[in-house]
Amino acid sequence: MINYLPICIILAILGTLLVNPAIYYHLYKKRKDYLKAVKEKKDKGIEVKRSHYSIISNCGSIIPLIVGQVIIFILVFIFAYLMLYFVMVSVISWSTILAYLWIPAIIQCLNCIWFNEGSTSLSYEVEESVVKAGTVITIAFFAIPIMIECHKGIYNYINPYDTITFMEERYSEIPSVNETTILKEANLAAGSSLKEPVYRNGNWIYPIENESSHVESSGYLIVDSANGNISFVPKDIEYSPWMASRKNTDLLARKKVPPKVLFGDCIFEIEPETGDVYFCKFYGDYACFRAGRKVEGAILINATTGESECYTMDEIPDWVTGISF
Repeated sequence: MINYLPICIILAILGTLLVNPAIYYHLYKKRKDYLKAVKEKKDKGIEVKRSHYSIISNCGSIIPLIVGQVIIFILVFIFAYLMLYFVMVSVISWSTILAYLWIPAIIQCLNCIWFNEGSTSLSYEVEESVVKAGTVITIAFFAIPIMIECHKGIYNYINPYDTITFMEERYSEIPSVNETTILKEANLAAGSSLKEPVYRNGNWIYPIENESSHVESSGYLIVDSANGNISFVPKDIEYSPWMASRKNTDLLARKKVPPKVLFGDCIFEIEPETGDVYFCKFYGDYACFRAGRKVEGAILINATTGESECYTMDEIPDWVTGISF
């Protein structure tokens, strides 16, 4: 099962330990000098007290470096986790590590600047070979994501997936409405917000969400496309793509199919018999590495209970419509 944690840990490791050979060089140099000093003492017949030449002693310049790397590791991990959890929820796969190597590349740039400026107060000069190694790694880490994006653009140009539409429902232009007026006509409580409209069964549907999550003021408005009459259907929308929490439907879809790639937006749907609100999200895989799309099915998430169900393309209910991406 693919999840965020191992990907973020790997990115954080690449951003600190692996791409910073200088820290290993300095630790190795300290240890080498320690062994050399011990050998010289023994060769002269002097009794050696290991505590006097311990690697821990006289390495005050090394300890801040290690502490700094630990702090950087934590910060990179937090940044990567938040980005993948909230922003890039639809594209999580192991190839994400290659696509986001620019994160450790930026950290390596900071490391190179740090060492080149000589602000580490280390007692040993950093050899030119160490700096060159870090530069090569930095260039490689930047080049790989760029090549991936170039491949994606070329592949999608040759195999256009942008125009693929599933279960499309034809409609005319979106009507021009005043949000304040339409909410007032529906007698909705303060804090209600009008979401992007969808066209369903000949009518415009405006999802309504209330910041205070009041059942009586969340649901959807039905605007008759023929005469403009407005009717409000109260529904308890506890889960939606607008939630910035664990009740976000994108996050629920990700948990339902962790190894899959999610495509398009979470689309507002209405079950015709009960009038219950659902959100639909398509899933599948890339057609070629991180390019193209192989749509395998859809996930329907109940906006009230948060319960979800996966369907293959042949099993999707007929009332799911208006999906396009």
